[in-house]
Amino acid sequence: MVSYTGLLRDQKMEAAWFVVSDKALVAAREGEAAALKPVNWWRAVTTSVDTFERST
Repeated sequence: MVSYTGLLRDQKMEAAWFVVSDKALVAAREGEAAALKPVNWWRAVTTSVDTFERST
């Protein structure tokens, strides 16, 4: 699940986002195929902020 919320100011969207997932892609080493692995509940939620601008 992904959720965005934010403000539109001066043609920019300043947003906070949240991703909730009970699995993550994990590879043993760089260049090897990744597999889905369950994550602990405290790692299931990721949050951050971004500014989105319209490109022409």
